[in-house]
Formats: sequence, structure tokens, C-alpha cells
Amino acid sequence: MPKNTPRYVKENILRRHRRQSEKKKEPPVIAQSGVIPYRVGAAGIELLLVTSRNGRRWIFPKGIVETGLHPRDSAAKEAWEEAGVLGAVTEEALGSYSFEKWGGICHVDMYALLVQGVAEEYDERAIRQRRWVSLDEARASIAERGLLDLLEVFAEQIRELHHE
Repeated sequence: MPKNTPRYVKENILRRHRRQSEKKKEPPVIAQSGVIPYRVGAAGIELLLVTSRNGRRWIFPKGIVETGLHPRDSAAKEAWEEAGVLGAVTEEALGSYSFEKWGGICHVDMYALLVQGVAEEYDERAIRQRRWVSLDEARASIAERGLLDLLEVFAEQIRELHHE
């Protein structure tokens, strides 16, 4: 299984983004990617939420796109590290959203991930909670406007795919 990327690697990526943007006098743009993990069962479509590192918000797994990885592969790695799930990631991103963090603009490409395996032990188990929720519960739990918009894109696509 993929291991957590060492903090110094992520810090080096952030420093590189900052240096590039300082030359342009613009805030750095930090590439991130994530997934909306879901499963389909007797109860219908369920989504997997995880808590943010500080435990105050419910989010979907996401993180900085690591050097040498395609955004969808990096998103799948984040799903494993933050939520302990493996599965099939869509080829195309559902869309993207942006937010301010670390003195720059994080631009996040989000993918859907059909969960095929859930581990009890995973990298960030000690710092994150996870829970399966309905689409309506996810809407009520997520505060990030851009992510809520992508959740609607996901809902439309998943209904078509699973004929709901």
C-alpha cells in the first residue's frame, strides 16, 4: 500500500509553487486532487466522508498532486491514506474547485471513486474519522461551496450511470 508522503516532500512542493508565483507577483496555485468515494447497495448510493485534519469539518479525501503522479492517481493515493479505501477512479475529473490556503490558491480536480475495498487499518486512521452517508447527508455535512457544486455534478452522473 502507498505510504504517506513525507512532510518535507510536500513542503518542497509548496516552496516550489511559491517561488514560481513570486516571480509573477501572483499567489501560488497549488494543484490538488481528490475523490468522492461511493458505493451502491440495498440502501442506494452512499458516500464516504472523512474529517479534516483538525476534525472540525467533513470533507472528501484530497491532497497535493505529487510530482510524477497523474492527478487521478494522486487522488486514489489520498483516498487510501485518508480513508482507507481502494477502488476504481473515473478517467475524467468531475470538475474542479478552488480555495485559499497556505498563502495561495488550491485548485482541486475531483474524481469519483467506486469503492471496492475498505481497510480497517490505514495511514491516517488515528487523525481522521470516516462515515458513510446518503447524498442528502453529504449535502448537509459539507460546507465548501465549490465542493457542494461538484457534489451535484456527481449526483447527476451517478444517477445516469446507476439508473436511479
